[in-house]
Amino acid sequence: MRKIMYFFLAALMTFSCFSSVAVNAAESADYLTCGDYQYTLDESDNAIITKYTGSETDVTIPSTLDGYTVTEIVGAFCENESIESVVIADTVRIVGRKAFMGCSSLKNVTFPENLSEIGYFAFHKCVSLKDVELPKMLEVLGEEAFSECPLITHIVLPEMLSKIQNDAFYACTSLESCENRSLCLQLSVNVFSECVSLKSFTLPDVMLEIPGGLFYGCKSLTSIEIPDTVYKIGTMAFEGCTNLSEINFPVELTEIGYRSFAGCTSLKSVSLEHVLYMKEAAFMGCTGLTNVKLGDGLYYYSKHSAGVKLARYVFSDCTGLETFDFGPNFATKHIPAFTFKGCTNLKSVKLPAGINTICRGTFSGCSSLSNIEIPISVTSLESKLFENCTSITEINVPPRVESLGNYIFRGCTNLKRVNLPRWTKTIGEGAFVDCISLEEFPLTDSIKRVGSDLITGTPYYNDPDNWENDALYYNDCLLYVKNTVSGEYSVKDGTRLLADKVFECCSKITELNIPYSVTCVGEEILGGHFDIIPKWEFNGTRRSWRYRVAITTPNRVLLKNVQFTGVPGDIDGDGVVTAADCLLLRKYIAGEIEFTIEERRAADCNRDGRVNALDCLEMCHKLLSSVS
Repeated sequence: MRKIMYFFLAALMTFSCFSSVAVNAAESADYLTCGDYQYTLDESDNAIITKYTGSETDVTIPSTLDGYTVTEIVGAFCENESIESVVIADTVRIVGRKAFMGCSSLKNVTFPENLSEIGYFAFHKCVSLKDVELPKMLEVLGEEAFSECPLITHIVLPEMLSKIQNDAFYACTSLESCENRSLCLQLSVNVFSECVSLKSFTLPDVMLEIPGGLFYGCKSLTSIEIPDTVYKIGTMAFEGCTNLSEINFPVELTEIGYRSFAGCTSLKSVSLEHVLYMKEAAFMGCTGLTNVKLGDGLYYYSKHSAGVKLARYVFSDCTGLETFDFGPNFATKHIPAFTFKGCTNLKSVKLPAGINTICRGTFSGCSSLSNIEIPISVTSLESKLFENCTSITEINVPPRVESLGNYIFRGCTNLKRVNLPRWTKTIGEGAFVDCISLEEFPLTDSIKRVGSDLITGTPYYNDPDNWENDALYYNDCLLYVKNTVSGEYSVKDGTRLLADKVFECCSKITELNIPYSVTCVGEEILGGHFDIIPKWEFNGTRRSWRYRVAITTPNRVLLKNVQFTGVPGDIDGDGVVTAADCLLLRKYIAGEIEFTIEERRAADCNRDGRVNALDCLEMCHKLLSSVS
């Protein structure tokens, strides 16, 4: 019992100690009052004004309160809509955070000469503030210090100013000039962003980087001199500077950031001879740009395309470009996606030698492009590459290109001929959609797979005479089957290839007959519910076809049965199994002759997926059965 009592007393004493400490802390944090002002004391017993309770329109900040020297103002006049002018005492060193934020009637501020800092949001949204003279000893201008002050027209940055933080003059829409007298100034991002009336600004003589968004949306800026020491221009630094007509890049400049000059519609010429890194959309939408000079060392690295020397969208929508020459020494492996997208006046491009990939949509929408020679080194042409290039009449695909991307020529209304090498095996979805001048399609024997909607909108597709029983064939390729087909459906004899998703809409088919001549089967020919085969060239057995195709899905019954037509063992294709077929099979097994895919399939008499002596036994059994 006594132990319990001791424990209780000890706990009570501990609680009392902590309570007294908390009370003392609360008392020390209490605001003090002197007239119309509330204030606190800092560690040096200087007063920090935190609130103004008066109703005066013209206010003079006192130098002392209750004998304490006033050195800082923090949030004291925030959202005060009555105050029209303020004179700040000479003792004040810091106009702190949100000191006069939202003072919508404030027109004039008189700063003390020894003021060293104006804090973040100090005069944010002071919409009536017009005349601002920054003090000579000012060192730091805080984040959004004067942002969205639409009537400020002129600012002089004093000599001692060393740092301007983010968005300091953001959206000061009437600011026309900002005179920089600072000896050593560090600028942050978006300092003059959306200052639509700013016409000029002198950057510091010594700076390494132009911060991102520094002049974003400065529509009245006509020219800018970049110091020789600058090596990097940041993200969106000059985006939307629609009157910027000339810019000289220093020798030390090596990097141009994302969208740095996007939308600079008056920019006419750029020389990038010394630039090593250029990021996405750097000059996107520069509609007045007519001349671009690249350096041999230009390089861009992304996690998607290592070794690329340009970035995606870098010159997209530059409608003033008419010709583009990468130069003889420009070495790269890729032309990135959408590099020249929407360059409607681009007529010719000389691509660099040695590239192996032209990426997605590189020339999409280049409606004037008529002359382009694809280097022989290219092995891949990606999707939408020449989409809506309405002036192109003929394309020669290099010999090592294995596949054509989806919608690669969609909307090329004057395209008359596409010359494909035998190396090409795949043509992507919608490759020739709306190619209304294309009368012949490069569906040669070497093609092993074609995408869905391959020739929609072409004259061949639109001609009803080309449709047979609601199916569209081109040479030995089945490209389309309409959803009106029902019941039993037989693919035409001699068909070699079935296009991707060819039976996608055929929910009424109950039995599908596929001839032995079919050697190439597209992806998802039943429409995305399951794949028939994992490879484009089919060499399987009848059982594997049944396993992959004769499936009913829970939501939609597509097919109940899949059958092969043709006679097993009929190698010579005369419709019957004879001794001649047996002789051909023996020569093939002995290695004396080679079979085509169709012949191998016919020779696989027991349908085990292999051609060997067991097929000879099966064929002999058939011959003996027919004799008996």
